[in-house]
Formats: sequence, structure tokens, C-alpha cells
Amino acid sequence: MTQTALQEIVELRRIDSPTLRPQAIAFDGTNLWLGSIETERLYAIAPQTWTVTDEMSVSGKPWGMTVAGDELLVLLGQTDEDHRTIFRAVPGHGLRKSSAIPCPDDTGSHLSYDGDRLYVSQWYNKRIIALDDAGTPGTIVDVPIRSAATRSSAGAFTA
Repeated sequence: MTQTALQEIVELRRIDSPTLRPQAIAFDGTNLWLGSIETERLYAIAPQTWTVTDEMSVSGKPWGMTVAGDELLVLLGQTDEDHRTIFRAVPGHGLRKSSAIPCPDDTGSHLSYDGDRLYVSQWYNKRIIALDDAGTPGTIVDVPIRSAATRSSAGAFTA
């Protein structure tokens, strides 16, 4: 396997978060949406001015979020047991509780959407699962978690 050298990351700008404990993030083409696990809210941020233009309560800890058309799909941890469920949120209208999709095995963190399928990552289960509109699991991709043993001293991963 060929190794590619990693380029140095150059920080262009550092901006403070408008909220405590930001976790979920998504961009809808206009606004950067940021979810806070501290406040249990989603915030729309105008990227040019870095001002909050909208916000909504989501009744849970937003661990992951992605954009799907005019909606946000938000993976929330709810209750003291941190049950993981995916909800639709419509900017200006709030969370659609009737759209709840339980996460497979009651776990998940980050979300992505390709226009057809929703993908939920499961850190502890070391996999990514494709879900259809009803939340039925489809393709499952095993993703081993990297360890310090797989990195060289320069920080690059070895095969």
C-alpha cells in the first residue's frame, strides 16, 4: 500500500463557538447549523458574520446532524439512558417528533445523507449503517477504530 504524506494544516481563522459544548454540525448552503449537547439546541449561524440567525430546542443531546433537502436530520441522545433516535427538524418550525427513527442497537453518533440514504456511524460498534426512509438498516460497513499502534512516529498511518 502506498503512503501519502500528510500536508501541514494551516489555520486561517479561529472563531469562538456561539454556544457551550458544540457537537453536531451541518451546512445547508446558507447557514452553518451547530448543535450543542450542553443547551440541547440547534443554532443557525451566518458564516460571513458569525451571528446566530435562528435557534431551536431539540429536547435531547444533538450528537449528529446532516441536511436532507429543506430539513435537518438530527441524531439525539434522550433520557438518562441516552437513547439514540433520529428526528427531522424543519428550520422555522422545529422538531418533528412524529418522524422518530430509532438508531439500530440504540446507538449512533454522526449522520450523513447522500440524497437517497441516511448513514449513521456507530463508534462503539465500529461500523456505518445505511438506513432507508423508514429506518430499516441496509448496507453495513465495518470501520475498525484506529489505535496508536497503527500510527508511525510522524503521525502517518501505516499499512
